[in-house]
Amino acid sequence: MLWWSNYADPRRGGKSASLLDRCGATNTCPKVFEAFGATEFWGLRMSPGLVGTDAAHDIPLPDNVRRYYMPGTNHGGGRGGFEVAQSANDRCALPQNPNPMAETTRALTAALVDWVVRGTPPPPSRYPTLASGDLVAPTRAATGFPLIPGLPFGDQFVNAVLDYDLGTTFVYEDLSAWSAVSRRRSGR
Repeated sequence: MLWWSNYADPRRGGKSASLLDRCGATNTCPKVFEAFGATEFWGLRMSPGLVGTDAAHDIPLPDNVRRYYMPGTNHGGGRGGFEVAQSANDRCALPQNPNPMAETTRALTAALVDWVVRGTPPPPSRYPTLASGDLVAPTRAATGFPLIPGLPFGDQFVNAVLDYDLGTTFVYEDLSAWSAVSRRRSGR
C-alpha cells in the first residue's frame, strides 16, 4: 500500500511506515499532488491508501501532500460530451463515462508549479473521507447505488486487495528491493 503518513498495516502485520520515510530522514521531501479518478479508485484500490487496511479512520495527509479526486471519470478522463449512440466496450458492461479530467489536471499542474516556485498555497485537498461521510461501506444501501437489471453486481461492491509475495529482498514499508548486503549495511 501507499501511505503518505505513517500507518501500521494491522491486517498484514506491517510496521508503521510512510512513502516519505526516506526523504523525511534527510528533510528532502517534495511537494506532492496526488490526483485520481473513479477508475483509479476502483481498479487500483485507492480506499486502503485513504483509510488503511482496517478502515478504522482517515489517514491524515502530511503538509507537503495534496490529494484530489475527480469522481465519475475513467482513466485519464473522457473527451467530454455524450455521443448520440454509445456502445459498451469489451471491458465494461456499460459505455464509458465521457467526463473529462484534462482541464482539472491542467489547473492542478499550474497550482503545483505555483506552490513549488512561488510558495502559493494550493487548493485544499478534495477526496472522500470517512469523517465527511463520503467514503462509505461497499453496499447498495450505503452508496445509494440503484438496482440495474442485468448489471453483474451483488450487494457487496468489493474489489479485493491482493497481497503479493515479492520475495525476501523486497522492503514493503518503502516499496524498495534491497539486496541482503544493502540491508546489512543499512542496519535493516
